Formats: sequence, structure tokens, C-alpha cells
Amino acid sequence: MESNKSSPATGPLKIKKPKTKLIEIKNNKATFNEVIQLDLNPMIGVIGVAPSKEKGLIPCDTLDSHGGNMDAKIITEGSTLYLPVLAEGGLLALGDLHASMADGEMVTGLEVAGR
Repeated sequence: MESNKSSPATGPLKIKKPKTKLIEIKNNKATFNEVIQLDLNPMIGVIGVAPSKEKGLIPCDTLDSHGGNMDAKIITEGSTLYLPVLAEGGLLALGDLHASMADGEMVTGLEVAGR
């Protein structure tokens, strides 16, 4: 029986040889080629606090009450996100920044470095 699971090497679309393309970003647009330009919607993919001691260690891509890999395009500049303090000090962490993407990163996202 064949597994339906994807891996980092193939993704959900089962692409055998994934490619990386550098995209020019300027004037609030990402230029894919002469025809395709995407409006930017910068957002944070992973944001959360330390989980409770009872939950133990949780990979950052696990979504739970502490936050995690949300990949929700509504979490952008000006958004308010309430997370519970589950460990002393909260221990906020964030990463996986995108210039633009659809909810859930189903097809692709424009990954960018943070400042």
C-alpha cells in the first residue's frame, strides 16, 4: 500500500526535483517573471510561546494552545494574537517569515529573511 504522506523532498504535490527561484521584491510586489507579479502580504508563519511542562517538548511545526506553525495570512503587521503564558517568562519565539502566501502553505510561499 502506497503512503499518501509527503516529505520535505517532494511536498504534497509529489514534485521529484524541487527548484528554488529567487524572486525580485520591490515596490510592494514580488516579480516572478515578465507576466506574473504578486502583491506582498508579509506574515509570520510560526509564532508561539513555550508549551506547558505537562506537554513536554513540542516541535515548532506543531499547532497547539501555545501557538506554533499557523501559516495564516491574517497574522500580519498590526494583528493582535493572544497566547497563554504556559511557562515562566512566556518564552516567545517566531520565525518562518513570508513575503506572501496562501493560508496553510499548501502550494508555495515566498520565504524571506527577517529584520
